Amino acid sequence: ILTTFPLLTTLARSTSRFLGERR
Repeated sequence: ILTTFPLLTTLARSTSRFLGERR
């Protein structure tokens, strides 16, 4: 789970940035 945490955070951040740019 510890190793998955960073990956999930990066994915969420990337998605948030994508949505922000798209908007």
